[in-house]
Amino acid sequence: MIKETSLVQNWLEEREKEGERRGERRGERRGKRKGRLLLLRELLTHKFGALTPALFNQVHKLNNEQLSRLAAAILQMNSQEELQAWLSNGASQAGRS
Repeated sequence: MIKETSLVQNWLEEREKEGERRGERRGERRGKRKGRLLLLRELLTHKFGALTPALFNQVHKLNNEQLSRLAAAILQMNSQEELQAWLSNGASQAGRS
């Protein structure tokens, strides 16, 4: 009986540790995404001036791959209109900049 209790306790401890590791990874991913969004917002604001809330909401909805492509694409953009066009067209083009 003591041996079974020990096995159950070990199993529970392992599940708890795995849950903690999973939570840490999830937190790291969220932190990286938040950092990307903050940096992009600063870059876009510096380049184009204040973004409209609707425009920034579109940026905020991009997935991580799209955020990375946007970071490269803004180097070629000259206006908020070009940003809007990219968000309308370029964001959906997987693997293209």
